[in-house]
Amino acid sequence: MSLVTRRDYFTYLSLVINIDRLRFKLYPPKKAERWYTDASEYQLGAVHAHSGQELSMVAPTSSILYNEAAASILPIALSDHPANLHMFIDNQAVIGLWKRVRAKWERFYTAGPDNMHRFLSLIIYINWARNVFNLCVSYVPSADNPADAPSRRKAPSTMLTHRNVADRI
Repeated sequence: MSLVTRRDYFTYLSLVINIDRLRFKLYPPKKAERWYTDASEYQLGAVHAHSGQELSMVAPTSSILYNEAAASILPIALSDHPANLHMFIDNQAVIGLWKRVRAKWERFYTAGPDNMHRFLSLIIYINWARNVFNLCVSYVPSADNPADAPSRRKAPSTMLTHRNVADRI
């Protein structure tokens, strides 16, 4: 049994469609704060590129795809002033979610019917955030992602000083 009724689904869908008319800046803001995000089935994480500050929390679901999308909003949700952010994400489906590549949304729907209400709420939040704040998202290979360092038993700061992908762009 799904947690989302048919009526709720169409209500959420109409919100997404209406919000979908907003414009999104795809270029990096000047003097952007760079954040790297990553997730596993146990934890969400984000690392600030300049200060090395780490944000983490327990993963809300066991779906890695949903957790990756939830991790991408950590810098926005947990920062005091979340404007001018350039976020680096190592998941192409999440990049597609931020940039409105609808073909990739199907992967979120198949992540589990129990996550449907969370997924739709996340879409609404992402659409709102990218319109309110000056944000940009870019792909970073997992091997170069400092937020992925704890799963490799490394400190994120070691990857920031030696392999900072953002400085090569």
